[in-house]
This record gives sequence, structure tokens and C-alpha cells, in this order.
Amino acid sequence: MKKRRNLSGYFLFWRRLLQLGIVLLLVSPAAGFTFFRGNLISATLFGFPLHDPLATIDYFLAGKILLLSFLSGTFLVLVVYWIFGGRSFCSWICPYHLISEMFLPLHRFFRRPKPGFSSSQRYGFLGGFLLMSLILSVPVFESVSPVAAASQLFQSLAESGFSNQSVTDGTGLASILNVWFSGSGILLWFVLFLISIEVFVKPGWWCHGVCPVGTFYSLLGKISPLKITIKHNACDNCGECFKVCPVSQVLIAPVQGTANRVIDSICTQCGNCIDSCPTRALNFGFQFNRQENTDVISSH
Repeated sequence: MKKRRNLSGYFLFWRRLLQLGIVLLLVSPAAGFTFFRGNLISATLFGFPLHDPLATIDYFLAGKILLLSFLSGTFLVLVVYWIFGGRSFCSWICPYHLISEMFLPLHRFFRRPKPGFSSSQRYGFLGGFLLMSLILSVPVFESVSPVAAASQLFQSLAESGFSNQSVTDGTGLASILNVWFSGSGILLWFVLFLISIEVFVKPGWWCHGVCPVGTFYSLLGKISPLKITIKHNACDNCGECFKVCPVSQVLIAPVQGTANRVIDSICTQCGNCIDSCPTRALNFGFQFNRQENTDVISSH
């Protein structure tokens, strides 16, 4: 009989810690810190420029000008997400995804089924947004991006609630509430509108079925060396991983088939399946050979 283990939350713990760190990073300028400036679209961290690759493409198509100053920051971000699996951005960094996960208990309360998402649908939205930017000469997606909206929402709340005046005169709560009805409040209502669709209509519809950022990083994930790997001799087909995976179709090939790793790049590398596996059959591993049955270098 295979030795089973208690289900843990190892990767969930580190994900939440990093997500909290990202939120603190976004609001740090409001507290007077200067090592970070900007948002998750374009920023500087300790003087190093960082630019979202999709945003760079979007602005290039809109302005018909390639800003060379953006290339180094864009390349650095590309390399990081290539190493760590493309859509790791979604589950480990994206502030909108964090908000979406906070509402996950409501998804379960209303017993919304996990839907499947077709590649053609996701690529269609990505291509459509980029085509509109080219035609309209406006960075269309960056104008409505929930990633940018969630980032700016956290920053607006911090700036309104923790300004020097609000702290000294005791109006911090009032300042935060004013965000609901100010220009920044549009961001809040927009994010809540998207979340309400996920809760009452289709769970994960934006993150896994629409979001051009996630789709772009899934393209990068196709050639990423970091994958969820499986030891078939340890797997007892208990199905726990399917229950916790937000895009459980990615587990079909390795768990129910013969693949030695997750081959679908829509995987967000969240680690939920690894945390839930009672026999330690699943893990992260680096695999640089494209062949399915080559050995991997275990990372945990």
C-alpha cells in the first residue's frame, strides 16, 4: 500500500506571502517609500525598469513607435516568466487573481461548475484586443485591463486612507470610503463587476477564458522549463488534484494519461495540486528536453 500524507498548504502559504508582498509593493509609495514606482504594467524597482511584455506590444501597435527604453525592462520580465512557467504571473503575482480567489468560497456556495475554456476563445480575445489597438491607435486592453485596475485600486485606497492629513485628523476611514464614489471608484466597481460574473455566471471566466495577459503568458509557458511533473508509480488516482485545480483539464494528460508532466500551458503553476496530493506524486520540476519521458530536476 502506498504511503499517504496529510494534505498540506505549502505552496499556498508561499503564494499568499508573495501576493501580500506584491500588494505592499504597490502601496509602498503611499507610505513614503521610493524604491518602487509605477504598477504592474510599467514600473521601476530599485532603479531597474520593468515593463509588462503585452503592454509593450499594445503601446507599440497603438503608437506605431517602438520605444527602445522599454526593451530592457520587457526582456527582463519575459526571462523571469519563461523560467517560472508563463502563467505563474496569474496565480503568484496578479492582484486581480488574488481578489478573484478571495471570492472562491462564493463560487462553491452557489455550486458553480468548473467550465472548460477553449484555446481559440482565449487567442481570439488576445488577437482582437491587439487588432483594435492597431486600428484605433489606442492601447485598448491597457485601458480596460483588470490587472491595471486592481493595481490602481490598491494604490488609490492606500493614497486615500493613509495620507498625512487623513492620519492626523482621523478621517482615514472616510477617505477610503470616498474612493467608492470618486474617479478611482470606477476601478473598484469594474473589478467587482467582473468578480460578480465569476461568482454568479461562470467561475474563472476572465482569468482562464478571456484575459489577454494570461493568454500571452500561456504562449510563453509552452517553452518554459518549469512544469508540474508526476511520478506515475506513486499516483493512486485519488482525484484530489482535480478538485483543487482551477483549470483541472490540464491534469488529464499526466494523471489520467501517460505524460510525465503537465503539457497544457494554461496551467497557472499555483501548486494546489501538489499541496493536495496525498502520495507526493506531483511536484514542480525543471525539464529542458522537449521529450515527454525524459528525467526532470526536482525543485521541491
